[in-house]
Amino acid sequence: MKGAAPPHLNDRQRQYLLAAYQLDQRLEAAHKNDYHRGIIAPASDWRAMPYGRWQHFLSKPPTELRQLIEEQQAASQQRLVDPGTGSTWKALAERGLVEVEERAIISGPDGYSLPHILLTREGRKLVRRLTGEVRPVTPRKVKPAKPEGLLQAQQWLALVRLYELDFEGLPADDEQGLSYGRIQSKTLEVLGAQGLVVGSPLDQPLPAKRYTITDQGREFYYAYYRTNALAYHRGHELPRPVLTAEQYTFWQRMEELNIAKTKAIAPTKEAYEAVRREMLHFQLAGPLHTLYVAPYWYIALAGRGIQLAPNVSLVDSHFDTEAEAVAAGQQLAKRWALQLSWLEPVS
Repeated sequence: MKGAAPPHLNDRQRQYLLAAYQLDQRLEAAHKNDYHRGIIAPASDWRAMPYGRWQHFLSKPPTELRQLIEEQQAASQQRLVDPGTGSTWKALAERGLVEVEERAIISGPDGYSLPHILLTREGRKLVRRLTGEVRPVTPRKVKPAKPEGLLQAQQWLALVRLYELDFEGLPADDEQGLSYGRIQSKTLEVLGAQGLVVGSPLDQPLPAKRYTITDQGREFYYAYYRTNALAYHRGHELPRPVLTAEQYTFWQRMEELNIAKTKAIAPTKEAYEAVRREMLHFQLAGPLHTLYVAPYWYIALAGRGIQLAPNVSLVDSHFDTEAEAVAAGQQLAKRWALQLSWLEPVS
């Protein structure tokens, strides 16, 4: 019981307990070295301390535990090793400070056994209390917080599959709808509870029975692609967010204007400037979110031969946050406005 007084021990019992603790700590240090060398053994084996004499040796030397008690006996001039040893160990065991177990040393009719002493946790605590030993406090390892938007591996892979299939969806493997494309229905149900995917009614017949990604699921994929991709896969192994319909239309028109601008260079300066003005007006009229594919994605620079392919990722562009990407877009818009002011005809 916490806060309870320690069990009363006479001097003989304390000497036995101190000897057992001394050897126990030696064994613990030795076991740590063995563990690092790959030698694994249960504590009930390596902490067990035989007491007595090794009968199978000619001189019948004492075990290490008995030798320690004999040394204490010589130093204290007390009689510690005598026929009452068994009773002393028993008294310590009754107080929950040690465990005593008879174990065979050599089996067979000519064999013998010795009592093995195991110091309990309460026994170690009492010795430290009696000796004033202070154990260093090991700081508790703090489990790192789960990053926002991080799905479990199977859930993320399922969302990736559905994102790739888009409106086509993932058909059921059987009439019962136990799995879809070998993805367990329970995994998809978890995503469905978050509004990321939606499944057709269970009574829907094959092949119409399927799961598809929702708009919320696409937004989630855009927002937390980087978090999950870094946790489970290298980025190039997964489909990157693609352009939305609005973004696709924007960049398609930008590409057309860019081609027209290139063709207008040769004929006249006025034709080139007219196309350039139209391009700048179009860029400034569009909402800022059309300048990048999704949070954490690189803002494509207009007028640099933009292609309708996945843009370069934030990692490649050295943006650390979405805020930095938006700030870069705002700076870009200011530059466009300044360029437009230079191209506007003077009235």
